[in-house]
Amino acid sequence: MTEKTILGLAVIFLFGAPLYQFGYIYLSDISIFGFTLAALLMSISTLMDNPTKKDEEQHPIRRFFKLTTYILSLFLIVLPLMVKDNLHSLNNIANLIEPNVFLLLTIGIAFLTLFLSGFYQKQIFKKIDNEKNKAVADALNKYNSQLEELEKKLIENDKK
Repeated sequence: MTEKTILGLAVIFLFGAPLYQFGYIYLSDISIFGFTLAALLMSISTLMDNPTKKDEEQHPIRRFFKLTTYILSLFLIVLPLMVKDNLHSLNNIANLIEPNVFLLLTIGIAFLTLFLSGFYQKQIFKKIDNEKNKAVADALNKYNSQLEELEKKLIENDKK
């Protein structure tokens, strides 16, 4: 999913909140359940990102999982609006957990995944810095050994 799609969804929901607050639109429990579950899946999919690689360079399993969760979350955003209360099985699933409890759990998990993604990103950048420092140190050691060899050769040539 591109950043434009995510930004578009954010704008839609940010404009939807005041419209709902003032009674211009109605959201059923199934809609709220679908939106909450979609947000949960989107936040979980961020754990599959490797910040050092582009999407094309990611492992195929990571790309598949990320794409699957995005498509499923988009489906969960659109489906409840289309079916409303026509699917009783979806309504039963939505009513298993009280919507506000589910929302609070999802928000908690979303923040937890955000924290874990940041932690993962810091670990990767720390590893990259360590590898860079090691490469620089190895290059300096190699350069120093070459300089020492040259110095020895110059001293030997001066003695002759």
